[in-house]
Amino acid sequence: MLGPDPHDGPVGTGPGTGVGAPASYAHAPVPVHLLVDRFDEHGPTATLFTEPENGACKHAVRVAFGGELGLPAPFAVAVDTGSFPR
Repeated sequence: MLGPDPHDGPVGTGPGTGVGAPASYAHAPVPVHLLVDRFDEHGPTATLFTEPENGACKHAVRVAFGGELGLPAPFAVAVDTGSFPR
């Protein structure tokens, strides 16, 4: 899934916060899930989850806003997170 995470919300845990979203998409299985989190405890980040298997994503890459995330095929583009709102 590319785009806003429908589970994302205010800081916290549980329903409406995005915390369970990667596992939910892995169960689907959604092959590519980009989670944009302005409220990450370490600062704004974007995390790309791939390779869902048995309800978990085998691979995740996280970058702070300002970095680039390379999306796999069929997208095969780099996402520049420098313009993401903080």
